[in-house]
Amino acid sequence: MGRRRVDDARRDLRERLLHEVMTLTAAELEAVIAEARVDMPRTVHQLDRYLRENPEGLVAPDEFCPAGLMRLTHVLVRHGHAVSPPACPRCHRRVLLPHQRPEGRVCENCRTIDRSRITCTGCGRTAPPAAHYGDDRLCRRCYRTDPRSRRACSRCGRTRMLEHRTADGRALCARCAPRPHHICIDCGRSRPAQTVLDAGPVCAACYRRHRPRRPCGRCGAEAIIVARADSTHPDMCAPCWQATSRPPRQRKSAPSRRTPPPEPREARRPGSSAHPAPCCLCAQTRRVTAYWPIGPVCRSCYTRRQEHPARCARCHESRVLIAHSDSGDDLCGPCSGSSFDYRCRRCGEGGRVYTAGHCFRCCVDTRLQQVLGADRGIVPEQLAPLAEALLAAVKPRSVLVWLRTSSAAQLLSQLEAPITHAALDALPPGRDVHFLRAMLVQAGVLPERLEYLDRVVPWLDAQLASHNDAHARLVRPYAQWHLLHRARLRARRRGGGDSADAAYRLRYSLRVTLEFLTWLDHHQIAIDSLTQHQLDGWLVGGNGSRRYHVRGFLKWAIDKNLAPGVLDVPAPKVGQPKHFLDSADHDRQLRRCLHDPDIPTDVRAAGALILLFGLRMAELLTLRKDQLRVRAGDHYLHLGHHELLLPPAVAALLGDLPRTDTNRSVLVPTDHATVLLFPGFHSTRPPATTTFGARLLHHGITPLPGRNTALATLAADLPAAVLADLLGLHPRTAVRWVRIAKRDWHTYLAQRRADMTPHENGSPPAR
Repeated sequence: MGRRRVDDARRDLRERLLHEVMTLTAAELEAVIAEARVDMPRTVHQLDRYLRENPEGLVAPDEFCPAGLMRLTHVLVRHGHAVSPPACPRCHRRVLLPHQRPEGRVCENCRTIDRSRITCTGCGRTAPPAAHYGDDRLCRRCYRTDPRSRRACSRCGRTRMLEHRTADGRALCARCAPRPHHICIDCGRSRPAQTVLDAGPVCAACYRRHRPRRPCGRCGAEAIIVARADSTHPDMCAPCWQATSRPPRQRKSAPSRRTPPPEPREARRPGSSAHPAPCCLCAQTRRVTAYWPIGPVCRSCYTRRQEHPARCARCHESRVLIAHSDSGDDLCGPCSGSSFDYRCRRCGEGGRVYTAGHCFRCCVDTRLQQVLGADRGIVPEQLAPLAEALLAAVKPRSVLVWLRTSSAAQLLSQLEAPITHAALDALPPGRDVHFLRAMLVQAGVLPERLEYLDRVVPWLDAQLASHNDAHARLVRPYAQWHLLHRARLRARRRGGGDSADAAYRLRYSLRVTLEFLTWLDHHQIAIDSLTQHQLDGWLVGGNGSRRYHVRGFLKWAIDKNLAPGVLDVPAPKVGQPKHFLDSADHDRQLRRCLHDPDIPTDVRAAGALILLFGLRMAELLTLRKDQLRVRAGDHYLHLGHHELLLPPAVAALLGDLPRTDTNRSVLVPTDHATVLLFPGFHSTRPPATTTFGARLLHHGITPLPGRNTALATLAADLPAAVLADLLGLHPRTAVRWVRIAKRDWHTYLAQRRADMTPHENGSPPAR
């Protein structure tokens, strides 16, 4: 493998790592490669050949992968990245597999077992040893049947064969031992395996899709067998088994922790769910879930009635209404003489019950004490506002699901008080940390901050980890006291709406600065001795105008006497807008936004604002509900210090916003005035500009040409000063658009000045 091919393979490996392991940063990449020892030419060649044959081998390698890839996956796991190291084909453990066998790489333990086979004194077979009792050497089969293998379990106290030892040396039986976790091939989560298929392990939640089907011994249908054949009945599917008069067999496993709801099962007729019948509520023929006093009820109506209790005509309480009185009024179970009583055993509210006869809200309260209260079950005072907000959620069932399944909730349970922004910044950055921080800020646990800008400092620390201390001493004060200081002032002056775009520009500028300092070190040039000729050589060596963004850093360094004052970097040229719409296309898109019902309302409203007023996408997506004003029957949109009069059609579109179906958070906003007109997954957070722009393009609305056309049209009719005040543009931006529109307003300004001069002197203006 030539030198050039080795370099190409190394570059391909690094690009593949950054692309497929999305949480891996460029600063961490070299440390991971060095720790895994995968930069040698032979190892690089093996990895390149394997990854070309197995495109998914980087995140999920098999047991035939090269040793370098095995080491690399284990290093990535230690650094907290979501990859799956190869499993031993014999014991299925995901540990280092240093030994090659015909069936693939095996672990040290399995290799030791192969080399230490003995002749069992119980059965005479040659097998790996399981136990030694004096001169008796037993294999695994004989050990399991030998009475000497029984001991008292340290957890349940029963005398059984011990299968597991804890870290402190306590022995546990098979029932008390924790089940090993595997990566499920369906959902990708690390859970105990329900079964191991040819493709890999499957957890209990995903096993339903893989349960084998075979002919039922009663109806002959190809179905999932729920009752295996014995001396009294053949293999039976679920409908046939439920239709029999025999009660369900009790499982031999440990009793379930979940207590069934207080629903009297004797009120259900045998086989009710196996045979369809007309539902008394929806009149559709479906499988019967329960027989209430009003008649058979299907699953949909059964759940709907429980989740929407109403006022009982007799006791006047909010209850689940399952019966009718003689006069036709709806009654609850106790008032009708039925034993069905769908009330929470804890709070007494009527509705659907969940665990141990408790409603969803009471279950949330119990679960919050477990998650937030650590070992004592007492919620810390700092997290009390969050607990109250979650408990008051509109959909407590969603909160319960979030507490059980969300990795952000698991992260919340692991945090130690007091929780601060600095403590969250110390965690590896990711979606869970950002989501948890937003939830804590909304609940009032943490103070608000300019989130996107404040993420720059931890990002910069991660970038500087791969640079020397001299770079850090230059870049860190430049970023914190110059770039971030100015960006925070600008964001607060604009209401914080531009912080996301500003953070992107800051990171871009800092990347160019670090690239420039690295170039100086490579050429052994000190920044205080840098000449203009050397600087020009670096500027012309890049592609386009990217390197010219070092201009801000050099100006700061000159002001701080860190660089020669003779250095000069030309400002990056701002190109003229190139993309415009012709009049017919502009009118066609505007008419579609105003009148096409097939386009979503938020897309229509956003497109109309862009095509009419030329709003920037970042400014558009941060518009709040309280910026819509109504005065004397007219609708206005407040922008900056001025208000735009909205056409009635556009005002009607904005009146239908914000959409309520976008809020994916378990919390609801407390201040509805701060709700965004165009919300993202959370009603107080905007969507990404690229994502929303893609939605506009999908419906045939072009944001950039539409904005350029709108600004050019307005600039042709308005002077620059009026245009800047009306749309909140920078004066120089407004002047540039007026020049693009090729209108000279000097005559207008001179006449306006002449009209205002007598008025300023105390006399009325001339007419």
